[in-house]
Amino acid sequence: MKLLLTGAFKYSEEQLENLKSLGYEILYIQDERVPLEIDVSDVDAVVCNGLFLYNDIKKFESLKFVQLTSAGLDRVPLDYIKDHGIKLFNAKGVYSVPMAEWVVLKILEIYKKSRKFYEAQREHKWEKQRDLFELTNKTAAIIGFGDVGAEVAKRLKAFDVKVVGVGRRKKESIYIDEYYLINEITSVA
Repeated sequence: MKLLLTGAFKYSEEQLENLKSLGYEILYIQDERVPLEIDVSDVDAVVCNGLFLYNDIKKFESLKFVQLTSAGLDRVPLDYIKDHGIKLFNAKGVYSVPMAEWVVLKILEIYKKSRKFYEAQREHKWEKQRDLFELTNKTAAIIGFGDVGAEVAKRLKAFDVKVVGVGRRKKESIYIDEYYLINEITSVA
């Protein structure tokens, strides 16, 4: 079986050897944004991100499997994939933890006015800041309670934040205090 890997993901030698031991003949292209100059008619599987934005999937006549390196499905021709029985997998959840950590970082930067502290440090000014906020006992609304929202809630609970979740589907989580469906939000007082 032929497997086309793209530079959308950095593979270790061990990972490549593991794939080869599973019986894959590996083809590799660094930049999937460049039109392919190789015959891909007999490629069985692809690991990519935006390959099919720049290359016609119809040229992959033997394609059975696509693994995306992104969570979204907006970079592949979904109708074609479905019509041809190609199995499609995404990287759902892969960015949830780093994004949640980024959200908490940004909240803390605002609450703790870190920019002012960095500027003061650069200028060797050591003045007290008495107008800083604490997260404890605050309420945070997380609009869009998917994988990222759930991870944000988990981290905010560690700061004793009351968490209100809002999403399209009912969710149960030990990390939320209240939850509303997005279509109910206008009726909440």
